[in-house]
Amino acid sequence: MHLARAAAVFWVGAVLLPTAVVDAGSVRQPSTPEGALLGVSSSATTGVDRVDTLTAKVDRAEDDVHTMVARLHLETQRFIAKLP
Repeated sequence: MHLARAAAVFWVGAVLLPTAVVDAGSVRQPSTPEGALLGVSSSATTGVDRVDTLTAKVDRAEDDVHTMVARLHLETQRFIAKLP
């Protein structure tokens, strides 16, 4: 439940909101339906690119956390082994 809520907040805050702000600054009336679809397509592409970038950052952070946890586990085992 908490993970789903966090994912929804992340999606709105990191993907939809910045894209909406950028799009709001450049609002223009499309002259054709094709132009309107092109605008939606470019917004979607921008959002997907942003998600790809954020996913890569999250993956790197997750790897860093795994490394820290493994190091902590190793140091804890060494400490326990030295106890009398």
